[in-house]
Amino acid sequence: MTDRHFLCGTSGGTIMVFSKYNVCEREDIHNCLVAVDEQVDEIGEIGRVVDPNIGEVIDRKWCLQLTLRLPNTKDAADITPTVNVVLCAGPKKSGDLLHCADSTGRHTMWRVPDKGLDFVPVKTHLPHTKAITVMKNTDTHLITASDDGMIVLMDLIQFTCIRRIDVLEWALDKELIKDDSTDIPREIKCMHLLEDPVNGGTMSIGTNYGEVMLIDIGTTV
Repeated sequence: MTDRHFLCGTSGGTIMVFSKYNVCEREDIHNCLVAVDEQVDEIGEIGRVVDPNIGEVIDRKWCLQLTLRLPNTKDAADITPTVNVVLCAGPKKSGDLLHCADSTGRHTMWRVPDKGLDFVPVKTHLPHTKAITVMKNTDTHLITASDDGMIVLMDLIQFTCIRRIDVLEWALDKELIKDDSTDIPREIKCMHLLEDPVNGGTMSIGTNYGEVMLIDIGTTV
């Protein structure tokens, strides 16, 4: 969510932006902007509106403000991508950027407006070859993980990829898995970050093979 909105990704390749508070910023005519006498309702809640024609209280919270659409509405198989993850994350844990990860491995960003509904597109790229399943952020980086078995670290200021980790290769290098399972692709299904700017943080991931891996992310991620 942003400071002012709830966000909902859909299987139709869209992100629906709802009002978090009893405020509507839409300028078109719709249900919560009907011509009524604005006043404080019977329970004294400021911002709610009473329709004198039907005597019902109109609540602008959860009013649909905007629908954002992914740049490419079809994948190679002519299937509309599903929005898998939505995250608001900017430098220093701010909510300046809206990130969307989809079932094709694409990552799309919009800049979140301080006021109004002008979500400005920033970048769309394809960091993964399969569905992105997890998106996390630190003060300076965005981290995505995917069914392709890759973890990608992106700088939140320059929007560039700075590191890619193949979890199967990493585990083999650390001699953490048995040889009889090396031909089984690893899909990353979940992730948790434990940040420690002094001693170095840890990333824990879970795979489709039932493994939990702990990866050192250092102090600069």
